Amino acid sequence: MKYLFILIPLVLFSCGSYKSVSLDFDEELNPPPGTTKISENLFFDATEINNFHWLEYTSWLKKVYGEQSEEYKNALPNQKVWSTLNENYSDFDNSYFTHPSYRAHPIVGISYEQAIAYSKWRSDRVMEYILIQEGVIAINSSKNKDSIFTIEKYFKGQYLNHQPSQQVKIYPEYRLPSPENFRKLSVFADSINEINGKSCKGDNSSESIRLNCIEDKTKALPFGKQPTLATSIKCNKTVIHHLQGNVREMTDIQGNFYGLSFIDSCEEDSDKVVSDDNLINAYTGFRNVCVYKKWRE
Repeated sequence: MKYLFILIPLVLFSCGSYKSVSLDFDEELNPPPGTTKISENLFFDATEINNFHWLEYTSWLKKVYGEQSEEYKNALPNQKVWSTLNENYSDFDNSYFTHPSYRAHPIVGISYEQAIAYSKWRSDRVMEYILIQEGVIAINSSKNKDSIFTIEKYFKGQYLNHQPSQQVKIYPEYRLPSPENFRKLSVFADSINEINGKSCKGDNSSESIRLNCIEDKTKALPFGKQPTLATSIKCNKTVIHHLQGNVREMTDIQGNFYGLSFIDSCEEDSDKVVSDDNLINAYTGFRNVCVYKKWRE
C-alpha cells in the first residue's frame, strides 16, 4: 500500500477536487483544501471537524504507528462523554464516534491538546499533498514512520534528502481560531448565509445551517433524540454551518469557547466567548482556521 493512499482521503473529502494552491505570497492566495476565504489570508472551515475527519486521522495514525502506539491511543476521543452528560444518551458511548449514521456529526470528547495535534497533522498532510500535486516531491511509498513528511522536515532539508525548492516560500497552517477570528467569521456567516442559504436542500435547511440549541427546556429530552446535527445538508454555494449552535467551539485559548451548543438556550447570545473548566464533554467541538505563513516567520 502506497503512503499516498492513506493521505488522499482527507484531502479529497475536504475539497472534492484539487485546485492549485499558492506557494508564494506574490501569487493569489487560493483557499487551502477544505476551507473558505473569509478575508485576506484568513480561511475557515465551513463546518465543524466531524467524526469522519477524526476517523481518517486515527486510521492514519494506526496504519503508520500501529494500534498499540501512544500516537494512536492518545488521539482517541473520550467516548463516555455522552453518559456523563445524561444517562439517556448512554447508547451513544458505543456508537456516536464509529457508527456510519454519525459520520457527518461533529467530533466531541476530545481535549484541547488533541485538537492542536490534529491541526498540526492536517497542516503536514495538506502541505505534502500540495507538493506532490505541484511536482515538487514524489509520492513516498515507504511505510517507515521515520520517513513521514512534515513541514519542518521539508524546510530544514531533512525529508528524504530533499532540498527545499526556491519556489516554495509559504505553507498552510491549520490551527484553532482566535476569538477575533470567530468574530470575523460570524460577520461573514451572517452575510454569506443570507445570500446563499436558499441554495441548500433539506428540511428547514436555512435554520439547520444556523442553529441547534434548546427552544423548550421543559421537554423530557430537551437535547433531542440526536443532540448534534449532521452537516450533510446539500448546498450549491458556500454557507457556514452551525456557527450559532450545535457544539460550542474551541478557541486558541485553552478553556475559552465560542458560541452556543445544543445544551444552551436559543435565547442566549451566540456571538460570545465563554470560559469553562469542563474541557472534555459531549457539547464541545472545533473547526480550523488556516493562514499561509512563511517558514520561521
